[in-house]
This record gives sequence, structure tokens and C-alpha cells, in this order.
Amino acid sequence: MIHTEAKTELIYSNKKDTPRSLIKNTFYDIINNKFQNYYHYYIDAFKTTSETDFAITHIESNNFYKLAPFCNINTAEPFTILEAISISLITNHDKILISSNSLSAVTSITSIHTKCNLAQIIQTIIFTTQ
Repeated sequence: MIHTEAKTELIYSNKKDTPRSLIKNTFYDIINNKFQNYYHYYIDAFKTTSETDFAITHIESNNFYKLAPFCNINTAEPFTILEAISISLITNHDKILISSNSLSAVTSITSIHTKCNLAQIIQTIIFTTQ
């Protein structure tokens, strides 16, 4: 069963004015207190002038992927979440946590009115695997 939950406590911390150590400690507090029995996936997508890439890291492996150079970051971020979900579905973990720094991708996925095709695919997977 898939359950979605977006934790956004860290968006209230201004990165310019908040010490990095405080942001890190807040993140670890959230992870350790609310998701201690979850299998963790950490994801990120990034764009340079010549390529678009993403990474998925978890305890068993670190995976690095290249996307087509014409992909933009707004496509790469939800695609990264979709790939992490796909990987997690073939494991035997009961509870998984996918940590993303893309508020726009998470917001799109959790919105019932999303126009993002990848977010709609993710929603379909979530609703059909419950």
C-alpha cells in the first residue's frame, strides 16, 4: 500500500539567514522521528548547460542516470520521483520514504488538479497499488 505525505517544514527556513547546520539538524530530526521505520530513498535532479541528470541513493546502491539533453529540470524532478517509486515497487520494503528537494514536483504530485503528465502517472501508480 502506498501512502503519500508531504513534509514541508523546511520551506519556512530562509536558506540565506538560517545556518546550514540548523537546516541539516531539522531534516535529520524529521527523518529520525517521523520516518524511522521507513526504507529511505534520497533523490535529486540537476541540469547543466549540456545535460540533465538525476541520482537515486539508498542503502543498497547509488544510481546515476542521464536524461536527454533537451529535458528541463521541471521534467527531470518528477521523473526522478517516478523512477524511485518504480525501484521501490520491486523491493520487499513495507514502508518507503522518498526525499526530494523539489517542492514543485511534490506539490504537483499531491495536487488533484495537476496538469503534469508525470505527476498523473505517479498518482495512478499510488492509487492502483493501495
